[in-house]
Amino acid sequence: MSSAGFEEIDLPSAIKNQDIREVKALYKLFLKSSSDKENIEFKDNQPICYNNQNYKIDNHISSTSLY
Repeated sequence: MSSAGFEEIDLPSAIKNQDIREVKALYKLFLKSSSDKENIEFKDNQPICYNNQNYKIDNHISSTSLY
């Protein structure tokens, strides 16, 4: 799975790939847990985290300079 599979989402590939890595890591933790659920669930308002140095914060708004 890579950012190429998410062309309809208008974000830089670095951000898409970071999100993919984070979901994979969360899924591995889910599989190791003793949860009775069949699959991991994410909330609609799930916070996201960017491990990317190409962003700026202007008037409390985060944006990337990769566009």
